[in-house]
Amino acid sequence: METRGAAVRRTVEIAVPAHIAYERICRIEEYPLFRHQVREVSALSDDTLRWDLPGESFTARLDAREQDRLLRWHSVDGPDCTETVTIQPLSPQRCLVTAELSGPATMVDGLAADLPEFKRRVEHDHPPVGHFVNERPPTFNRHRSNWREQRMIGRTSTGERGARRGPAA
Repeated sequence: METRGAAVRRTVEIAVPAHIAYERICRIEEYPLFRHQVREVSALSDDTLRWDLPGESFTARLDAREQDRLLRWHSVDGPDCTETVTIQPLSPQRCLVTAELSGPATMVDGLAADLPEFKRRVEHDHPPVGHFVNERPPTFNRHRSNWREQRMIGRTSTGERGARRGPAA
């Protein structure tokens, strides 16, 4: 079966730390959850995987893994296919994931939709963390209220200054 080869590079910014994005991208067996053209990926050994796509399948070998930075693999049989995923930390809670894929058009064509789906799933499973229990929550408009005495201290939502007693007239 003759397969037209193609190549694509896509980047997405994800609101999770780099180590979480790396850990999720290394779960290659979960690729069918966000890569619509992949039916199944199964591990044959620590560095060998079997990919099942509509109409074809192949065996791939992991070439490189750099903790929290890089995952690279290539096919050893079937269609010629390679992928390199790099992860670049932007801040403690954000990273940039770049996937470079060359191979069958069935895989390459879907990467534009698959990477945003990966982002959606990872951010859903790892929501941003709020403040710690022993920290005070942030006060953005410098407003405090004393609900027992029904008075406002500082600026109110309308910008009024000073204390106000009793219910509003």
